[in-house]
Amino acid sequence: MSAPVQEILVVDDDELWLILLARALGRAHLRVSTFQSAERALEVFTRAPRRFCAVMVDQGMPEMTGIELLGRMRELNPELRTIVHTANPRDPAVRAAFVDLVIPKETEQAALLASLFKLLESGGPSTGPG
Repeated sequence: MSAPVQEILVVDDDELWLILLARALGRAHLRVSTFQSAERALEVFTRAPRRFCAVMVDQGMPEMTGIELLGRMRELNPELRTIVHTANPRDPAVRAAFVDLVIPKETEQAALLASLFKLLESGGPSTGPG
């Protein structure tokens, strides 16, 4: 019997990045739902907060920051594994947030996937600032 397919929600206002990441995650046998809108992603997440094993967000989005979005999602699912993809990993807001993984924008795709898989294999969310 095969393991259940894990689904990851990815939110970024960069459409090309979403396409590339969704392809890479799909090749790694992960199901991916992508959104360019934080509000739309939150709508979908709210309907089924346990559907996703992890959420990866861009910190700098127009509707709300990635940290704000993750905070609202974690209210609905405290066990959610969270990843912030950011151009500024030293941002005090990112460093103070309760996230499981911070991935700098310049990270190569192979390293990003390795970090993501390590997080998924580790189980639950962090208990302190990422």
